[in-house]
Amino acid sequence: MERYLIHLKNEKHIPINSREILYRSRDLISGMSAHIRLARVATTFIEFDVAIETKDVDTLVEKIISYW
Repeated sequence: MERYLIHLKNEKHIPINSREILYRSRDLISGMSAHIRLARVATTFIEFDVAIETKDVDTLVEKIISYW
């Protein structure tokens, strides 16, 4: 597994939401061979620290984007 930092545009979340975002995102990718280690919320982006196989990165990003 490789480690990636994935950044999404943040339009409505605040840092206090980071734990909820982390748990919901982990639920979204259950069944995938991936692990979201951490979610950070900044004013302009949400950052996910992810361990995943390179071939599965696009699928993971699509799942997360569709929800957030």
